[in-house]
Amino acid sequence: MKSKPFPPGRPDSLDDAGEIRRNDWAAFSSLSRMENHWEIKPWPSGASNLYWYLTFGHDDFLASTARACQDALGSFPLRPVAVETLHMTLLKVGGVDAVEGAGLERVVEKAGIALESVSRFELAVGPLAGSAGAIRFSVSPWSPVLELVERLGAAQESEPGLGPVGSVENMRPHVGIAYSAARQPVAPILDRITDLRELAPVTTMVKDVKLVRLWRTDSAYEWEEMATISLV
Repeated sequence: MKSKPFPPGRPDSLDDAGEIRRNDWAAFSSLSRMENHWEIKPWPSGASNLYWYLTFGHDDFLASTARACQDALGSFPLRPVAVETLHMTLLKVGGVDAVEGAGLERVVEKAGIALESVSRFELAVGPLAGSAGAIRFSVSPWSPVLELVERLGAAQESEPGLGPVGSVENMRPHVGIAYSAARQPVAPILDRITDLRELAPVTTMVKDVKLVRLWRTDSAYEWEEMATISLV
């Protein structure tokens, strides 16, 4: 079953940072508990899939901010994301075997054509919020991110052998920093995060989009880069 988007509703503005952050925090703070991410997000043993990512491991300032938040939340049963692998998931392409069967090089080529006129853009990452299964940074603005997803999705849907792409209306851009490793009350976490929300958002430049192969171990995601498409 496909998971429902969180927050359930979109912010009133896709570009106003204050409205995006307010919407994220209102949804997270309305929860009574967090769930065990590894139980609510099943993953077939041995499976690996290809995704389009934005990656942020190059941004030392963002990495240090994420690490400070992870350290401050260290007393809770959370599994931190390695800061060198910080990322935003844009779009699932499909299982590795299916994509290779469809023609991996052709998939990348079509994506490159779809993005050839897209300019680099800045994102503000932060402050901290979360979902039922993860702690994550709000991200603003959304519009340039959603444009990437729409263009990648249109290119993908034109490729025989790959499944249909879901609606961009269901995407909620964010950068995760930790996964919930247990079913736990959210109130103590909210109290701790309230102080962490005082940390200034980090502005970072999005220069490229990466195709990655993603797999899951017992309680962590791992990925490797397969291709990079630079923005102009």
